[in-house]
Amino acid sequence: GLTFTTASPDPAIERGVDAVPAKQVAQIAVRMKVTAAKAGACQLFWQMGSAPASEATTLSLPVTPDNQFRDYVFEVGKHRQWRGRINKLRFDPFNQQGAAVTVESIRMVPAAK
Repeated sequence: GLTFTTASPDPAIERGVDAVPAKQVAQIAVRMKVTAAKAGACQLFWQMGSAPASEATTLSLPVTPDNQFRDYVFEVGKHRQWRGRINKLRFDPFNQQGAAVTVESIRMVPAAK
């Protein structure tokens, strides 16, 4: 996994992907643990073509910062802006500075056929 301490209230992990057809992916599942003084949130952004990621192409989930691995599942397939070909993902694991974060995995969950 990837282990780090957040250096700002807006840390981000970005990864280019090979023009994945959005209709083939129902969820993005993140397995991570966070240790911090108070609860917060994580966010997933995506980019289609040359359009930059924005608040229109994002989903947020609450994070329980109790140093236990948890699965955070973003229901991207239900979002109206999850369409076309996805070429970049950005994951903001926690919205507070000084949090200890371990990201064990980030994976695309296929849509049912």
